[in-house]
Amino acid sequence: MTNLPFAPSIAVLSLAQASLIALSARTRWTLPPRFDSQWWALVLPGSVAVVVAGIALDPGLAAALTYLALVAVPILAGVALSTVVKGARPVLATATVPLFVIAWGPFGAIPGDIAALALSGLACIALAALIVAVVPGSWLRLAIYAMAVVDTCLVGANLLQGPNDVLNAAAPAAGLPQLQFAQFGSAVLGFGDLFIAAVLGGMLADRPSLQLRAAAIAGSLALTFDLLFFFVAELPATVPVALTLAVLELGDRRRSSAAGRGPRAIGHSASEPFHLSADQSELSATATCSRLMEPEPAFQWTGGGTLSALLARRGSHWQTAQAWRKAEPANSKARACGSGSSRMSSQSRMNSP
Repeated sequence: MTNLPFAPSIAVLSLAQASLIALSARTRWTLPPRFDSQWWALVLPGSVAVVVAGIALDPGLAAALTYLALVAVPILAGVALSTVVKGARPVLATATVPLFVIAWGPFGAIPGDIAALALSGLACIALAALIVAVVPGSWLRLAIYAMAVVDTCLVGANLLQGPNDVLNAAAPAAGLPQLQFAQFGSAVLGFGDLFIAAVLGGMLADRPSLQLRAAAIAGSLALTFDLLFFFVAELPATVPVALTLAVLELGDRRRSSAAGRGPRAIGHSASEPFHLSADQSELSATATCSRLMEPEPAFQWTGGGTLSALLARRGSHWQTAQAWRKAEPANSKARACGSGSSRMSSQSRMNSP
């Protein structure tokens, strides 16, 4: 345990959370169509509610989650380094081995915290890429807001703290790293807080400049949000990410209203998810294919609903591809931690005196 003060500790974690928005590259994972469903969006709010309820009903679940994270996080981090993050290449996946060793703690608390944070963040990026690949963007937007609402309600009702403490006490044998949370110094950020940021980054991966803008907004909001720790002991750290999405959408709508109207993204309205049905005609499928092959215009803050159209069509690449293939034959898409720090899926909290 390190004696690093809480203020710089939570600031580092907040900035690390925001940085995940900017790290995802555009990926073209193509999964079987049976996996495509808007119901996967429930993973975001469900990751908070189900874990809290599960640990409350069966405290032994905390130990299982600890070992699950110990095994899954390094694997997912390797996937992110090899295929998802910007500049990814297969050889980078080997970096997870030294990161895991450092996270184990032989070089001290701070290097261990940084290594564990890197592994958890990269794992969240890989999970986010998977979610973005199978869920329409319009549903992901709703899921981000829903996750923040669930998180806020649980924290406000004091329902998160008990299960949180149980999860904090769970640790793998032999002093192996606890990867079910992100810790730096005397502050802790939940795995869910990193995950929601990575999902937003995956949704914006088609627009790197917009990713950077969103990361800057999220970082500023998170640091401002952290000032509330002067008055409360616990905060839902998913809120700054949801507010970032709201700021982007509201800004885009205001500029669209001021401009009167703007370009429509690939022939679809801002409020219409970009999907094709399998029974469309040859003309529709051919026109859609040709539009998809055209280079997309750079993001403009002016223009009618460009951001909304972008977010709506993220995650629908496999459905689009499937529609084209089906149409073609017929016509031949933190709680600050003290001695027993609070480490739960979607919060950060200050240490009591």
